[in-house]
Amino acid sequence: MASFRSATSTQAYALGPELARGGEGAIHLVEGFKDLVAKVYLKPPEPAKAEKIRAMTAVANAELLKIAAWPQDGLLGRDGKLVGFVMPRIGSRSDAHELYSPRSRATSFPEADFRFLVHVAGNVARAFATLHAAGHIIGDVNHGHMLVGGDGRVVMIDADSFQVSVAGKLYTCDVGVPLFTAPELQNRPFRGLQRTPDHDSFGLAVMIFHLLMMGRHPFAGVWQGTGDMPIERAIVERRYAYGAGAAQRQMKPPPGTAPVASFGPAIEALFERAFAKAGSRPTARAWVDVLEALKRGLVKCGSNDAHFHASHVGSCPWCPIERATGVRLFGTKLSTTAALELPIDIGILWSRIMQTSPPPPDPPIPSTAAWSPPVGVDLPNLWPKRLRKGGSLFMAAATVAACNTVLGDDIPALAYLGILAAAYSLWPRPDCAKLAAATAEIKLKQARYETLKKQWGSEASTVAFHTLKQQLEMAHSQLKGLPAERTRLLDELQRGQEKIQRRKYLERFRIRNATIPDIGPSRRATLAAFGIETAWDIKQGAIHRIPGFGPVLVSNLMEFRRAHEANFRFNPALPIDPADIAQIDAQLRRRQGELVEQLRSGAGKLSSLSTDVPSARARLLPLMQQAWDEVQIATLKQAAA
Repeated sequence: MASFRSATSTQAYALGPELARGGEGAIHLVEGFKDLVAKVYLKPPEPAKAEKIRAMTAVANAELLKIAAWPQDGLLGRDGKLVGFVMPRIGSRSDAHELYSPRSRATSFPEADFRFLVHVAGNVARAFATLHAAGHIIGDVNHGHMLVGGDGRVVMIDADSFQVSVAGKLYTCDVGVPLFTAPELQNRPFRGLQRTPDHDSFGLAVMIFHLLMMGRHPFAGVWQGTGDMPIERAIVERRYAYGAGAAQRQMKPPPGTAPVASFGPAIEALFERAFAKAGSRPTARAWVDVLEALKRGLVKCGSNDAHFHASHVGSCPWCPIERATGVRLFGTKLSTTAALELPIDIGILWSRIMQTSPPPPDPPIPSTAAWSPPVGVDLPNLWPKRLRKGGSLFMAAATVAACNTVLGDDIPALAYLGILAAAYSLWPRPDCAKLAAATAEIKLKQARYETLKKQWGSEASTVAFHTLKQQLEMAHSQLKGLPAERTRLLDELQRGQEKIQRRKYLERFRIRNATIPDIGPSRRATLAAFGIETAWDIKQGAIHRIPGFGPVLVSNLMEFRRAHEANFRFNPALPIDPADIAQIDAQLRRRQGELVEQLRSGAGKLSSLSTDVPSARARLLPLMQQAWDEVQIATLKQAAA
């Protein structure tokens, strides 16, 4: 068993079993210290690296040890040279990437909903804020450095690669991941590069975007220009694919994504500052505040108990995505009940509904009955105008008759024109000003009557009662049919077992873990932004629709799928996965609850309508009669003008 001396005391550390191994070193348990592990380098670190580790152990404190696997003490070999260090032991945790995507989340965090994602995003921002407050920089920001526990606590690993400042001396971070690197640092060598908290803030914003946007990268969108637009170039040119200005940047979000606005204007504005604008980016502390506000304001979706969204949003942003993509975003951990029971006794509820008497039949409304002028109202006098019209017509007819008597049938055309001109001179002329005023008054009165008529239809008519009754009858029928619906869905599930087994088999092969020709980190992120993460997701038509993916890349991806698909074997003896049955039962239970609640409240609503309709009629009918009288009187005024 290997043993090493402490670099700061007379303590000796005996190594236990190896837990993990990477390209730089191996992680071991430490005998007698259940809260520590040791990282031992595979080859002695360079003097500068050893000096950095000694400096980091000198400034280790409770705050740093809480949020990072920070070097706590150096390990010295027999020659007195540093060979590694001890650091806090991190409990069972998963790479933050496992939380981004709905598919990986279903395995690693099956109980996680959007509240948990916002909580974790806030903890990531808190970890950054703690590190920055101590004067240090992560530098190499990426999801592989962030481990998340089931409680949402975030711990950063590979802390020995951080940029640290100790006693006035700067130890740089000499590595980086382009997809998390700020525009001004793209294509620059990382060795010896001095970074700032503002550079970290770009990577932090990318991580938060990944968490809130189901694994999408903020610069992996649909490029509207010509040529290729890899993510690295989009970052340099600040072509943020989301937000109000995306069209001006010739970008648009990939399909199946929630609008950034659904998280609220504060978060939308911070993303815009982080990705689309030059200047200082939102700090980690600024993110903590807005994410905490978002978490406090989350409300449950009215249609799906597993969905939570910001309270300012009128409708759930997750429901349409699930309908469009067929991917379950949240709530993948389900109880595995063997059968769906419907124990609700709906007989009493339905009896109450059927016993509710409808309101009396609708009485005629004023516009459907013969109109009589209200008593005591002076109506416009139409007789002078009628007499002038009659007189002009009589004069014209008498003149024509006289001419016919004197001249016979040979009446000159000019005589007819003279007769018509004389009749027209006697025809009553309208008062244009009065006519316009009367016409405007008719429109105003008619609009008021139509408003009251609409109110009558919703409050005083039996239509609302009978419509609700029909809806309740349909709900009652659907509720009774749920057991049969379950049988039908299980039959469909059984018939589709070959496809289900194939899908689950191919979903085991993640693109991000595979070696596929010409598919590097940038293209993997672009594929993920379009919902293509596993061999199952690779379909020729879907790949062709992604900008920048031509025949060669499509062929390489399809070959990756075919290679794995060739090893698939359908097992007809394999039983249906209980989780698939549980998902059907969960959907039916949710629907059952909705229908029962509809029936439970239905009797009361029907009873209220029966009571309220007569009183609404008594209130509205006089108002409608008055409004209709005003319409008729205005019409008479128009005729008299």
